[in-house]
Amino acid sequence: MKVMNRKFIEKNENTCKKCGEPLRSTNRRGICDSCRRKRTKAIRETLGASFVIALAVIPGVKHLGGKK
Repeated sequence: MKVMNRKFIEKNENTCKKCGEPLRSTNRRGICDSCRRKRTKAIRETLGASFVIALAVIPGVKHLGGKK
């Protein structure tokens, strides 16, 4: 028989992994909608900033290293 740790036993399966809010029964993810929105917003901002930096650096590299 598999022994479960106390955290798993005490925590209800229908709560958000991050904030502990109760989840709807139709939720397939382990996090609530507000935590999911916050996570996707942070990812979108990070990718946007890295995309802007790449657009600024690539033309400069092409211009300086293109002709020898």
